[in-house]
Amino acid sequence: IVIDEEAAPLSLSLAANSFNAIADVVFPVIHGENCEDGRLQGVLEALKIPYVGSGVSGSAVMMDKVLSNYVAEQVGANVPDWISFRAQQWEQNKVALIAEIEEKLTFPMFVKPVVTGSSIGVSKVSVAIDLIAAIEEAFEFDTHVMVENGVIGRELEIAVLENIDDITKPLVSMPGEIVLHHDFYSYAAKYLDEDAAGLDLSPQLPKGLVGRMQKTAACLFKAMNAEG
Repeated sequence: IVIDEEAAPLSLSLAANSFNAIADVVFPVIHGENCEDGRLQGVLEALKIPYVGSGVSGSAVMMDKVLSNYVAEQVGANVPDWISFRAQQWEQNKVALIAEIEEKLTFPMFVKPVVTGSSIGVSKVSVAIDLIAAIEEAFEFDTHVMVENGVIGRELEIAVLENIDDITKPLVSMPGEIVLHHDFYSYAAKYLDEDAAGLDLSPQLPKGLVGRMQKTAACLFKAMNAEG
């Protein structure tokens, strides 16, 4: 079953009754709002149709940068210092919020819509004069925005797969490194510029770091109720 992301709410409404007739299992290889944030999963749960991947709660938490930070902090994983606020707070208290951001965080900062993926609406801000514009841009994509300290370092990623035996720890890959030729791993770097980034499958890392990364990844996978 293929669902167009832009028309997902309409597609789901029209297709709901036919899902039961044509689908033994749904494999939702789709991104973005309404698709990977728990809403589609909720529809499938209500229709009692099996599907692949994380369920409603795991999908919702992992798509929400603020909730996922709270979960990470609870299990002892390091996250950058951050501040979040809603659109109404921003409209009523811009000066105070800017002052709080500049007091508690340091440049460079990243400004992000809280519930988007693929780096959509994300800006890297290196000087104070660009902060307001970046926040305004983020609010074009969500009513909840976060600002966090930038982390200057290497862009490493790990894949995690649920073990068929739920008692056994998840299966965790070796790290890969995103080798960037952009300022950060932006939407353009991910999807629009084929020369923006490469993947090193055997990065040279300090001794002991790989094991710590794998342990953290597996811990977060379980804590956020991820599946598949």
